[in-house]
Amino acid sequence: QGSSTFSCTRRETMTAASTLASAPVGGYDKSEDAHTQNDLVAIQTPNGLVYCNPVEINCKRCGIQAQSNTIVVEYEVPKLCLTAHHLLVLEPTVFQAVPGSCHQDLAAVDAAIARCLQEGSHAPWLAQVDHSQLTTLVGRLRSLRSVSNSCPEQGLPRTSSRVGNSIGKLGENGQEPCHVQGASTSDKKDGEQELEVRPRVEGQSPVRSEQKEFVSVVIRSISGEELELEVEPGSHVLALKRLIAGSWHLPVSAQKLIAGTDVLHDSDAIRPGTASLTMVVCLDSMGRDLEINARHKKMQTLKDLRALGLRGGSASLTLVSRCCEDLDGDVRAAALQTLPSIAAQGDPAAVAAIQKCLSDCDWTVRAAAIRVFGNMVRRGDADAIGIACSCLEDSESSVRSSAVAALENMTDHGDSVAISAVSRRLKDADSEVRYAAATALASMAERGDWAVLSAMKQCLEDPDTNVRLASLESLARLSHQGDQRTIEAVSSCLRDVDWEVRSAAVDALASVAEQGDSSVVLAVSGRLEDLQLDVRRAAVHALMFIVEKGNAAAIAAVTERLDHSDVDIRVAAIEAIPSVAERGDEAAVAEVSKRLTHDDEGIRAAAVESLALVAQIADETAVAAISRCLEDVDAEVRKAAVQALPCVIEKGDEECIVKLSNCLKDSDWDVRNAAVQALPGVVHLGDSMAIAAVATCLDHDDWGVKTAALQALPSISQKGDVAVLRRIRDCLGDVAWSVRLSAVQALAGVANAGDSISVAALSRCLDDSAGGVRAAAVQALAVVAAPGDAAVIAALGRRMNDAHGDVRRVVVDALRTLRLHPQQAST
Repeated sequence: QGSSTFSCTRRETMTAASTLASAPVGGYDKSEDAHTQNDLVAIQTPNGLVYCNPVEINCKRCGIQAQSNTIVVEYEVPKLCLTAHHLLVLEPTVFQAVPGSCHQDLAAVDAAIARCLQEGSHAPWLAQVDHSQLTTLVGRLRSLRSVSNSCPEQGLPRTSSRVGNSIGKLGENGQEPCHVQGASTSDKKDGEQELEVRPRVEGQSPVRSEQKEFVSVVIRSISGEELELEVEPGSHVLALKRLIAGSWHLPVSAQKLIAGTDVLHDSDAIRPGTASLTMVVCLDSMGRDLEINARHKKMQTLKDLRALGLRGGSASLTLVSRCCEDLDGDVRAAALQTLPSIAAQGDPAAVAAIQKCLSDCDWTVRAAAIRVFGNMVRRGDADAIGIACSCLEDSESSVRSSAVAALENMTDHGDSVAISAVSRRLKDADSEVRYAAATALASMAERGDWAVLSAMKQCLEDPDTNVRLASLESLARLSHQGDQRTIEAVSSCLRDVDWEVRSAAVDALASVAEQGDSSVVLAVSGRLEDLQLDVRRAAVHALMFIVEKGNAAAIAAVTERLDHSDVDIRVAAIEAIPSVAERGDEAAVAEVSKRLTHDDEGIRAAAVESLALVAQIADETAVAAISRCLEDVDAEVRKAAVQALPCVIEKGDEECIVKLSNCLKDSDWDVRNAAVQALPGVVHLGDSMAIAAVATCLDHDDWGVKTAALQALPSISQKGDVAVLRRIRDCLGDVAWSVRLSAVQALAGVANAGDSISVAALSRCLDDSAGGVRAAAVQALAVVAAPGDAAVIAALGRRMNDAHGDVRRVVVDALRTLRLHPQQAST
């Protein structure tokens, strides 16, 4: 299993993980030969996909990440000015899968796995890596895993690690790397090790890796937790502390290691005879760093104290409180932000330290103080609320907006003092403060609070768009349904110059108006003519909530826009008809049916979708109209017709089943896929006529038609249908790899467990030339073969060294399944 930073993948064949999908990845050529000719590497960067030839990849260095059992390869593509990581995750079962005879020679095991990696799908990234170096990395991961497996779990987990499990952080080209599968990177510091890539010399025979000796050290905390670590002889105490920090999340500066009665210093070397050490939390070093007049030291110490959290006790609080009085404003602000991490809510000493900073001369410190104050005081504290209200009068707008947010956090619902104070900020000179107040009041005030609602309505005329949007959302939450004064105020926003406000007004009306309110229906229907698509969609959605089905006024308002000069408005009107008309409404059906032959394909597609929702089931006229659209010149219209037909026909309609089966031969992939999804909804399971109609598609010349038919057969066939299984097995020899892949997946869906004929056919597919087909065959055998089938298990074992990484991965899972006892397997 491997992946690369920016999701680097090979453009090879379709893998078994693609389930039923058979379309070529990324729309590439449909034959496997085309993939071979265009064997490129696709790299997903933040700006989109980029491609390079494998020979353009230059490996820079590699290392391991022990916790995620990962080998990390840093590589660059000079042509693209790109630097990235490729991650090779070694599953634990990889070591178990090596033949038993090799386990007597661990070096041989490591070399075999390394060779498998270099010769498989990871070859582009490992071509320049020396085999002995890769063997060494595999060996280190194996030994780490064996140690961690032998540790019992109690208290804090006893884990195994070694010095040097990080790799330097990327980003020289201004691109921030994206790390996947649990991998992480960090800046390389003193005491950490890294393996540089050694050039691979052509013709040089691999050198057997030497197993290094490591010193095993058990770390014990005062509370009794244990952590077992392995370090190389001569490693410094500082490196050991970093490993402890990674496992126990204790900052290095807070650790003190004691050997017997001796306190170890960071520069001391780990002696070979060291067996156990005692670790205690000590803040002396942090206190000294805070006394140094160095800003970066203080900031780093505060960061460490945040990581230490409540474990630092009162000593941490004393150090941070002292920093709240530092001469540097940034240090004071950082200290305030640290307090919630090291003190419990309502802690008197922490609250007192914060309160002093509320009158700081630096506005950034005051803003930080009031934000933290709102989180640290207990909800409903009257004195604290009074203090926060006084901050609403601060001369700096950022402090006032932070005070609003603090009051929202610290007050009980409906607190009149706080609500009154925040409401006055709706008229603040700064738009950010007004926005904060409008947003906060929605959660602070009671529903129907007349004073707040009146103030909010005035904000609907605010010059700032965000304030108007926040006011609309708050009105929708605080108003009672049917409140006419709110409805009138919100309706005025339907003509706002900003389309986002118009859309929010439509949504608010859908929440506040009662169903059947004729004035609201007309107002919202008018937005079907809005120039902005999002507003028209909001209007269509709102009509579902405010209109009673069959409302004549609503139907008239919608149908009169069916002939609008603007195509987009006509489409919106067609889409709105199912929201206002009841199913079977003859007038609505007639109006929609007229648009099925419109010159614009968008209108025809919308009409098909709407007709499926307003016509009665089994309405012969509607069924015939939709059926004719299956032959439309536009693929989107045909797709809409395929999806609509199951909504208007009864299950088992033979004529429509034949028509849908013919859609499996459509030239458009989306139409064929829609037919695959639609057939189970109209066909009774095991319907021989439907199966025969689909099976005829297997004789088609187009590989896409055959794959669509193979995907449809499992959903309409009975398990074990002999005739269907025979037709599927015939496709296992097709020249197109995608057809073979779909046939393997179909066989797994139709064959009964233990079907010897199907098992034999699938076993032959293990030697298919396409890696995706082999992987699918492995997964299918895990489903069809009987648990414990020795022949199948042996055949799968031979694929353990497959060149395709996905095949090796699924083989491990399949073997695990097939080796279960039958009773366990059924469970």
